[in-house]
Amino acid sequence: MVIQVINADTVQAQVLDGEIDLLRVESLNPDDIEEYEDNGFIILHNRLNAYQHMVINHRNPILAKKEVRQALAYAINRQGIVDSLLYGYGEVANDVYTRDFWAYPGDDKINPYEYDPEKAKELLTDAGFTYKNGGLYDGESPVTFELIYPSGNKAREGAATVIQQNLKDIGIDVNLQLMEFAAMTAILQKFDDSYDLALLGNGFGLDADVSQLIGTNGSTNYAGFSNERVDELLSEGLNYVDVEKRAPIYKELAALTNEYLPSVYLYNWDRFTIVNPKLKNVVVSTYSYSHDIENWDIEETEDGFH
Repeated sequence: MVIQVINADTVQAQVLDGEIDLLRVESLNPDDIEEYEDNGFIILHNRLNAYQHMVINHRNPILAKKEVRQALAYAINRQGIVDSLLYGYGEVANDVYTRDFWAYPGDDKINPYEYDPEKAKELLTDAGFTYKNGGLYDGESPVTFELIYPSGNKAREGAATVIQQNLKDIGIDVNLQLMEFAAMTAILQKFDDSYDLALLGNGFGLDADVSQLIGTNGSTNYAGFSNERVDELLSEGLNYVDVEKRAPIYKELAALTNEYLPSVYLYNWDRFTIVNPKLKNVVVSTYSYSHDIENWDIEETEDGFH
């Protein structure tokens, strides 16, 4: 196996020319799918055990209010993002776990925060904010946020624009700042109030432990979220190996993340794998980039292996 870093602008041509046998991409539009399939390529896709989310900096006194975070969830047309930017290859996320993961508590325990700008405005008004001339005010100050997000993921970049417009519709101005991923990470790793909102993706494997993401002292708890009951559950979940004993603990945890929203969870998405038809027996897995690789095979042709 030869693994290459390739140029996103030329990769499609390289695949179609047979220079690359297998390519994984985070999103794929229907036109590209059709072109690959018309040329005999196999398209596989699978739902990742991961989520894209809008990190909310709880060090900001406005964003520290649960009602504000819930209002943001109602205000963002997340289903619209899935339908338009992911072409339907994903689903809205509402807590830290995907719906088919063993720690998911069930739809009846989860608030779906369906797109409802009026509900968002109601929550903000109940939380003590006021509207003047179409804008949201905290006392005499207009409510504005800066949203930082990294380049390189087209769906996420598009989501930033959708979020900006959606929050404008409920009276909140959002300034967008696109930057390199390393630059954004450097800001998040300050663990201070130098940003308001950020777009990021997170994923995990077979284990449900998300202490690093939402535990009070978590190494990637960039939001600064802290909840005593969440910390208790995270600690309790590590006392057991048996999934049957762990499941109730993490299901309660998921319900709490849905209520308190350490982040606004945006969507779970499908990863695409484009396979040259000469490469046989490739299967995709949520948890591995090379699942069953010992069974992969390459067809031999007159001019050698390809």
